[in-house]
Amino acid sequence: MTTFITGASGTGKSALVSALCSAGIKAVDMDVVPNIARWLNRDTGTPSNWQPDAGEEWHGSHDWIVSTDRLSELLRDDELRVVAGLSTNQLEFVDQFDLLVLLQCSEMTFLQRIQERPENRYGRQRSERKRILGTYKQMEAEMLRAGAIPIDTDRDLDLVTRDVSDLLDQQLQP
Repeated sequence: MTTFITGASGTGKSALVSALCSAGIKAVDMDVVPNIARWLNRDTGTPSNWQPDAGEEWHGSHDWIVSTDRLSELLRDDELRVVAGLSTNQLEFVDQFDLLVLLQCSEMTFLQRIQERPENRYGRQRSERKRILGTYKQMEAEMLRAGAIPIDTDRDLDLVTRDVSDLLDQQLQP
């Protein structure tokens, strides 16, 4: 049984993966899995390298795409319980998961987290924040229609981790 956890940038996906791993649950953050996701030019399909100072034109013509083949390889690991991430094409692969979880918090919270997180610089530039703010509501609506269970991450990480752990335990019940 494998769970996909998604949410807008700054909703706490990486922090949750770390907390789940500390609790003994095998979980991965797609942002750190080699060769699973990359920026592609929407018109040409060619890979591009993200730059922290990429402007609105660049963000308007590029998508963060997960390789469904690489994801399928990753999911062959029987011990893997959680995959977390966000991609433009996630509706193409959510059917590979047994449970979908959508992390949600206020815009103020996720924008503050984006500014403060040391490990990921994405979202600090105006054009990146504009992209996030312009797309997250549609992504959330799509994920809820796909059956994702919403989890409020405006709360303490320990509470969020407990709630997600409870969902994972329920998955294992016959």
